[in-house]
Amino acid sequence: MVGGVDHGAVIFNVTEVGSLTPRYASMAVMSCGIVILDLLQSSAAMVISTVLISPLMGPIVQLGFFLCVVDFRLMRRALLALVVGVGLALLIAICFVWVSPLREPTCEILARTRPTLFDLLVAVFSGVAGGYVVITRKGEAIVSVAIATA
Repeated sequence: MVGGVDHGAVIFNVTEVGSLTPRYASMAVMSCGIVILDLLQSSAAMVISTVLISPLMGPIVQLGFFLCVVDFRLMRRALLALVVGVGLALLIAICFVWVSPLREPTCEILARTRPTLFDLLVAVFSGVAGGYVVITRKGEAIVSVAIATA
């Protein structure tokens, strides 16, 4: 399996999907707006489906990949994109919650406040599956990994 991997193509693919671009920033804002509205409406199906448009997966995959290959320059770029994306998401979330008439947490919000060991195991197995998908360039499977994680 390792002998058949085009390392240059993997590096290009990983670098391309997690870069800090205007598209990435706008997708972070839009996906956060959608998920906050879904959480405030207590819509489990919509919260899960919002994972599919989240752009934060790109910098997370980049950060993990470049940590493995020990490329600190590209790791810093991935970390910057991740920090900017999270910052934008927090800013949008704060604005939406501030103007929302709801003052009590919904059941969907409460369901995500007490993670368990099983949640950690889901994250670990999803990370392994996501890494395999990136290395083998089977992009269509990443959607399944995202849905299973959600």
